[in-house]
Parts: sequence; structure tokens; C-alpha cells
Amino acid sequence: MDTAPILCPEIRIDNQAGWGAIETAFAMSHAFEYRQHWRKGEPDPLFRTACVRTGWQGGDFLIYAVLGDDEPFNKADRLNAYTWEMGDVFEIFLMPLGRTVYVEYHVTPENQKLQLRWPDRPETYKMPEEHKLEDFMLAPEIFFSRTSVEPVAKRWRIFCRVPFGSVAGETLANAAGTQWKASFCRYDAYRSGEISYSSTSPHEVLRYHRPQEWPVIQCVKA
Repeated sequence: MDTAPILCPEIRIDNQAGWGAIETAFAMSHAFEYRQHWRKGEPDPLFRTACVRTGWQGGDFLIYAVLGDDEPFNKADRLNAYTWEMGDVFEIFLMPLGRTVYVEYHVTPENQKLQLRWPDRPETYKMPEEHKLEDFMLAPEIFFSRTSVEPVAKRWRIFCRVPFGSVAGETLANAAGTQWKASFCRYDAYRSGEISYSSTSPHEVLRYHRPQEWPVIQCVKA
């Protein structure tokens, strides 16, 4: 049975606002909690709690995430490196409702990014044999992000401003009333080589590229 869209409120915030101001601005937004739904039981011993809150401003999707993490790190040192092979990653999946084209954006604790747009066809999460990953990479940098690594608190924080128009390569000046499918996933990596996987979407199996399980959000005016 279909469920009502999750409301994504209008938020007015500057990119250089302090973390306290960002936290306050997002306080009333829906909390997307990370889970390991595919495990059908207790989370793995390395799982750490994490939460994402969202909003919008003009034509931009705003994201604030707090990720519990014993040792935040990633070795990526350039745009579009293979971040998921190098350490911790925060992942954003965003798709216009009723379409199949979507973007996959990564942010590392050091604020390195990976940007991918998957083409407009149902099987996009499967790599076509005639393509390689680089064919779907986007450059230069498309979205704004900031990170804060906080070792004492054993966490890192992310603030992102993603142009909704970047999803389909179109201009969108005002997102009010629009609907999207959105998911936030992570690789919580350890220097030992172990990884704890989790997502805000109720995935039946450990595979993040399952848009049918991403919730719908709706941008609403303040």
C-alpha cells in the first residue's frame, strides 16, 4: 500500500552558517534514521547510529547528516575517486518521482566527492556491459558540501546543498510542490578493512540501488 510522502520543509540557511545554526534550522525536519533492514534482526556489532534531515531552498535540496563513527577516514584525494573503496562514505540518491534517471553523490569525511548520474532507464543500477563507471561520472563539482570530523564525539557531520536540477540536467528555480525519491546510505569503514553498511531506506537485500524501496519526499512551503 502506498504511503504519504515525507514532507521536506523550506529552510533558509547560508552555506557558511555555523554547525549550531544548521542544527537548529533542521530541527523540525523529518529524521531519516539509518538501519540494516536486510538483517531481519539485530544490527551488526560495528553498526553506529546516524541520522539525516532534509529541507529545500529555491531550487536546492538541503541535507544535514550526523553519522556516528569510531574512526572517520577516507583516502580519496580528488573528485570522482572510487570513494567506496577508500574508507567512510556518505551517499545521496535522488530521483524525480515518475522518472528513472537518478544521481548518486558521495561525500567523504575529508569532503571529497564522487558524482554519478544514472541514465533514464529501469535497469540503471546494473552496469551495462558496453560502459564503464567513468561514463556516468559528472564533473566539475555540481553540489556544495561541508564536513566536520569530531573524534571526541566519535562522529562526523555533513551539510550539503544539491541543485535539484542536477538530477536530470535541467534548471529548477523553485522546488515547492515537487516530489522526489530520496535515499541516504553509508559505508562505515574501519582501518582493519571491516565495513558496516546501512541505509535510511528499508532495503530487503543489501543493495542500495533499489529505487522501488526509496521513500518519496515532497517539498512544502514554510
